[in-house]
Amino acid sequence: MCLVIDSCCLPDVFNSKTSLHKEYKPILKWLNNGSGKLIYGGKKYKSELIKLTSLRRYLVQLERKGKIIQLKDQDVDKLHEELEGKVPPTSSFNDHHLVAIVIISK
Repeated sequence: MCLVIDSCCLPDVFNSKTSLHKEYKPILKWLNNGSGKLIYGGKKYKSELIKLTSLRRYLVQLERKGKIIQLKDQDVDKLHEELEGKVPPTSSFNDHHLVAIVIISK
């Protein structure tokens, strides 16, 4: 099974010193020891990941374990744009790229 994790939540999954890590720890365990995989794709998600330099080591480890699935950026980006056209971004919702990832990954 695959999981999409919003980039703003990734530090809570991987960094045991964050205040919310306790709540996200089962996800980390599932990714490391279970059948879980992290799925991502698209320019927006990648640009968000690049900013999380402190997590690069963890993400590389997951990739080496075969625990990361990367979707085709162009597919995610195209659907992301279509979704924004139908539901314009607002201050309360701007995660069209995450919805696109879920739809494309089925």
